Amino acid sequence: MTASSYLSVELWQAILRYCIGVEDFLDPSAFDGIVLRHLITDKTTPKCNEVAYWSAERTRHQLLCVCTSWNAYLLQFEHRFVRMQDILHGKIRPETLKKAVRVSLSMYTCKCEEHCFSPRAFANFCYDTVREVGQLNVQMVDMGYGEYDISDFLGISSNIQHVRTFIALNCRAGRRYARLLQKLPNLHHVYCNGFRGSNEFVTKGVFESSGLTTLSFHLRGDGKYDNVSWSLPSLRHLRIRGDADYSASSEFINEAILEILTALGNQLLSLCLYLRPRQSEMLRTIWILCPQLTLLRASVPMDSPPPFFHPLHTLVVPSAADLVDFLPLPDWTNLRRIIIDQGTSRLAGMRIHSSITERLDIRVEDRCGHKLDIFVPRLSLDSLRM
Repeated sequence: MTASSYLSVELWQAILRYCIGVEDFLDPSAFDGIVLRHLITDKTTPKCNEVAYWSAERTRHQLLCVCTSWNAYLLQFEHRFVRMQDILHGKIRPETLKKAVRVSLSMYTCKCEEHCFSPRAFANFCYDTVREVGQLNVQMVDMGYGEYDISDFLGISSNIQHVRTFIALNCRAGRRYARLLQKLPNLHHVYCNGFRGSNEFVTKGVFESSGLTTLSFHLRGDGKYDNVSWSLPSLRHLRIRGDADYSASSEFINEAILEILTALGNQLLSLCLYLRPRQSEMLRTIWILCPQLTLLRASVPMDSPPPFFHPLHTLVVPSAADLVDFLPLPDWTNLRRIIIDQGTSRLAGMRIHSSITERLDIRVEDRCGHKLDIFVPRLSLDSLRM
């Protein structure tokens, strides 16, 4: 039987797609269940790694030169990722937005006087350009660290109806957060700023989105959360931050969180609280309101383990000191993983004391997934509490 070099066209096309593939970066579904901040913003993670995309683009340009058929096939994959700043600088034409899967509205580090002298001017350019180009098929919008206002998006919402992942952690929301979600019906994963609760509605309103599975917002001190009607049937992953001016107010935080979890907690699989409600009863309340929770990030005393049959398997704490009150066996029965939400450099040389040392079945990691040495003499207990 003679060897043959023949491969079908379909197989060659699959090989070419593999060669120019970029893990997670162009996949809106990659954000499903992602609520930890570093996984959303860290430029070295696959979901945000532009370097990996540009490397794949260099490979694609090399393959274009191999033959006419490869050139014709690979041209349809150009401009999968578009930076609005490149359009502003004249490097690519606005029409390339028609091909984009992911669009970045970030200003990056450019401060040139000709184009990028004003964040507000850059924002206006972005919105005007999208409006002029018309209907887009873009599925991911990343606003980076630009100074934008969500109300501007309302004017171009009809142009970006296919957006599934919307990243705008530093975008000013004003009083338009709920309206934005209603204007973009295909949203699945949203990371935005400043939801003010019922203060966004003239009358009693509904925070509504039928397909939303991942939601992130900041509580605001002037927000009211006791009169919001929530209609988020698909929501499974929730991330909440506190307004810097009010995060120290335990009364406000507890009331706002409890109102939200009372409405949504029963359906949540992941909950991340980037604030510090340190009351012991808060953790016990979370187990009651969130009976299906599998991942929790919170800074509360770890002295109230979940009920025996509670499915929680991953616990995220802001620092090693938060593990001091962790209880030994037989509590935390289903827990298999603890993440200390700090980078390797912050934890280098740090030793962790708690009764977690008695749990050989639990893996302790830093935020990057590296396993940590958790043995510490008990003499370090006082230093961790300081």
